[in-house]
Amino acid sequence: MIEKAALHLEDCGSLSLVLPPETAEFVHSLCFKWGLYLQGQTMICSFENSVPHRELISFGFHSVSLQKKIFVIYD
Repeated sequence: MIEKAALHLEDCGSLSLVLPPETAEFVHSLCFKWGLYLQGQTMICSFENSVPHRELISFGFHSVSLQKKIFVIYD
């Protein structure tokens, strides 16, 4: 999937995925091999200060300042 995305993305395009944190780390290394840089990362947590159970990660061809955010589902 990462290979096909890298081949079809436009220069200014991005690939965004929602994955478990362990899988996101693995995908990050695959993306780097295909010339894609991590551009955005949102940690998705059920409650404030809880362990994230998903990550929204975005990749593109340009190395930019990483945008890190936390999204809390329940107050």
